Amino acid sequence: MGTREAAYGSWASPVTAEVATMASNEVVEAPQVDPVTGCVFWCERLCKEAGNTAVFHFNPDTGEIVRWTNQGFDVRTKVHEYGGGAFTVYDNTIYFAHSGDGAIYRQDGPQVAPTRLTRSHNRRYTDGSYCPLMDAIVYVVEDHEVVKQGKAVEPCNTLVLLDAKTGEETLLASDADFFAAPSVSPDGTLLAWIQWHHPQMPWWNTQLCVAKINDQKQVNIIITRQNRSNMMPSFDRGNSLYYVHDQTGWWNLYKITDLKVEVNLTPESKEVGWPMWQFGWRAYAVNPKTDNEVVAVASHELMVVEIESHTRRSLPTGYAVHLHGVVYSKDGTQVYVVAGDGGRAARLIQVTVATGEVKGVSEVGEAVIHPGYISHPSHIRFPTTHDDFAYGYLYLPKNKDFRAPEGTKPPLLVRVHGGPTGETFPILHLTYQFFTSRGFALLDLNYRGSTGYGTQYRNKLNGKWGILDVDDAVAGANYLVKENIVDASKVCVDGGSAGGFTTLLVLMSENAPFAAGASFYGVSDLELLVNDTHKFESRYMETLVGSIHTQKHLYDARSPIKNAKKLGKPTIFFQGSEDKIVIPSHSKDMYDIVKNKGLPSAYILFEGEAHGFIKPENIKSSLVDELYFFSQVLDFTLADVTSDLVIDNLESWKEKHH
Repeated sequence: MGTREAAYGSWASPVTAEVATMASNEVVEAPQVDPVTGCVFWCERLCKEAGNTAVFHFNPDTGEIVRWTNQGFDVRTKVHEYGGGAFTVYDNTIYFAHSGDGAIYRQDGPQVAPTRLTRSHNRRYTDGSYCPLMDAIVYVVEDHEVVKQGKAVEPCNTLVLLDAKTGEETLLASDADFFAAPSVSPDGTLLAWIQWHHPQMPWWNTQLCVAKINDQKQVNIIITRQNRSNMMPSFDRGNSLYYVHDQTGWWNLYKITDLKVEVNLTPESKEVGWPMWQFGWRAYAVNPKTDNEVVAVASHELMVVEIESHTRRSLPTGYAVHLHGVVYSKDGTQVYVVAGDGGRAARLIQVTVATGEVKGVSEVGEAVIHPGYISHPSHIRFPTTHDDFAYGYLYLPKNKDFRAPEGTKPPLLVRVHGGPTGETFPILHLTYQFFTSRGFALLDLNYRGSTGYGTQYRNKLNGKWGILDVDDAVAGANYLVKENIVDASKVCVDGGSAGGFTTLLVLMSENAPFAAGASFYGVSDLELLVNDTHKFESRYMETLVGSIHTQKHLYDARSPIKNAKKLGKPTIFFQGSEDKIVIPSHSKDMYDIVKNKGLPSAYILFEGEAHGFIKPENIKSSLVDELYFFSQVLDFTLADVTSDLVIDNLESWKEKHH
């Protein structure tokens, strides 16, 4: 059957909202290998269980996949609100955090009922590192009890040693505002971690600490490294220390022998690692059978480092992106890593280091969608303000059943990631294909301030948030218009959190081609964000914008809600009722202003959702409503998508504009 002619945006597609949100689970944690049994463990977010997360294992000897935690548990932690690092494993026992009560549970087998180890509902645990010598786990703890009791205005973060049988806790360190990435040496005598103080963030400046652990469960710090972004410490079997820092301008992997001599193992312009928004991610692994080999994720690719010969080689897997973390098999011949690309969703794979042979492990994967409906991204670089450049991934419309009328161009959706210290990369998101298979082009933007392009690019947004990110979104859209790739009259923008902030400012920009936008839990009031957000990001603005005490004028100048008179574009708002990072008033107050200006607008509040939606039915609803909203204000007919969304001011606005 040949293709049919239909306008861009009006194509029917098998990538329905249900397929895009309900077809596949998602691997959400770095894999871990039990050093005793050799089984590899990971976490999956289950789309058919309301987005709850469960632990699975794969037995490389039998090929069997077994689910451990049942439907009564959601393996997730809320430390820093973003979580991560929710489980650890040793000798066929897992220790995991349950989001329902914040407690740590011990489970001694896949069919065994978990035992609760901790009791407080106001203490959160993450990033556990098991110590066989003491039969205990070192945890990062975020104590909210002190806030509840009125003893402090923000939670207290510490490092503790948790007895794996009794749950008894021993305080190890408390003299910093934040802790992360504890790692116990194989012989149990050394502990490494990173810590930092307000107003730093972990991608700017952290302190690496290495300490001896004595028999009384006390730590004595013997090494510190600071004044750079230190991350991900660990030890090999000989107690040599490995960690990542960015002194060269890129996150490189280093080894310290005898705790003295430091060697750069990856001296390249490639990023080993990601910004630490979540705990538990590990961008490298040391071979457990030899101290001479390391596998690292460097700018999304796998790299094998042979330490003694100072050689590095690529380890091709056929996947473009490797993320979350990498870990060696027990025998040191293979690694497990989460991988994906533009045509495949992220899944856990097994890679033989010597040969590069790849096998799929997890059953997570993309829905069975014909390649004729899948748009593969191309990496683009485009000029922006101050004689600079920005980057992004461009997805063009793709649908094997349709062609657009000759001489027409597609609508464009510019997508702005959150953070703002974050990154987008080329991996299959069926939520993107929901748009592209219906005739949209989509620009997934890596504006200045994004990670993945080195420290200098990452730091360009410091003091310039709300300026350079906006410039880059506008420049990206204008570039595609100038290149005759997209329709200048049908350019939309969306983003979540920090991306929602940029979205709102973009819609106020002069000489910008945007016709409509969607804000997902976006920041609208910078002063409110400073005064009413969580501890982790409470001082983030001091570097991104300036001091609220001495530079309040900058906060006013860059807050969308303080400049709402400039917003003249239709806007839809999506928000979670339990969001502790960007509280609902950011969206609701902005919506009220847009509505009262007579612009098409809508506000959707999802009860029970926090910062980022988890329940598949809510993700599905937001996907449908966003596309429907754009179709109404851009005046094109959807072929196969319907919505009950009520859009304020739509008819009166249409009378004036169409």
